[in-house]
Amino acid sequence: EDKAGEIVTEARKAAEEILASAHASANDQLEEARHKAAGQVERMMNEGREQLNRDVLAARQTLKSDTTKLVAEATETILGEKLDDSKDAALIRRSLEAK
Repeated sequence: EDKAGEIVTEARKAAEEILASAHASANDQLEEARHKAAGQVERMMNEGREQLNRDVLAARQTLKSDTTKLVAEATETILGEKLDDSKDAALIRRSLEAK
């Protein structure tokens, strides 16, 4: 019986060590997964910000181009004559500088 008790005690001790090791390993894996997830979130946020900046820049360029065309068309209508490119450019530049 003493021998059986020792074997059971050793088995319990080994089982506790295995469980402790498994818990530590699980905690390490969980922490690593959290770290990777945080990195992915940060990358996704940066990519989103960069795309938003590109979209805003493109929208501003389109708006400026459209505004330029509208100013030229409005001026032609008001003056009743077609302006040449140099007159268009000068008029548009003055119009945009005034705003």
